[in-house]
Amino acid sequence: MAPTLFHPPTKEVYHETSETLAGSDGCSGVGPQPADRLLYGGGISSNLLLEVLMGQVENVSVETDPAFDRALKAAVQRGGSDPDAVLNALVEELEITAPLRFSISGLGSGSAGQQGLDVVFQSGTNPNAAANNAATAWLPILRGLEGNGGAYSARASLVEVNGGYILAIGVKVEQPGDGGDEPDPVTGIVVTQNPTKITYISGEPFDPTETIP
Repeated sequence: MAPTLFHPPTKEVYHETSETLAGSDGCSGVGPQPADRLLYGGGISSNLLLEVLMGQVENVSVETDPAFDRALKAAVQRGGSDPDAVLNALVEELEITAPLRFSISGLGSGSAGQQGLDVVFQSGTNPNAAANNAATAWLPILRGLEGNGGAYSARASLVEVNGGYILAIGVKVEQPGDGGDEPDPVTGIVVTQNPTKITYISGEPFDPTETIP
């Protein structure tokens, strides 16, 4: 759990994993902590979530992106703990101009450059549990992209808010796939064999068992 800070630190952003966060700067009384665990003062860095997602899906490259971290922090400052408000603010902070889905599903049939974003809120005080819960929901969607011949990149981050954590993921189509595991759309139905009974008296029930589509 992140230490409580009594006033904002003078240094808020730590980019290098070898760089440490000085506890005295945030007046927490806690000594230096690894920079991949604490970011933006009391906020949680993206690495907790990235550790859960990295290497899980063969053709989805999960990457560290400080710009995504900063954009999520700014979006949280605007939207608080409301995931919908944070999602709308995050789109503006990232200045996305490419085709966008407000979801990461359906990207298996997406065009090159198309992006999907999702933001969720997890209550509690354990960032690892929050990261695992979010990954549990996102990984089945990402695994649906496997084996479709496409290539995708993903960015993820989480920020501590009142009562829990806001977690965000962004997925981009780098190389379009063939639709992945998504079923082909139904364009029509054709009867290939007529039933033996084709004449019915008014009020007589229809028997569809002999009709073969």
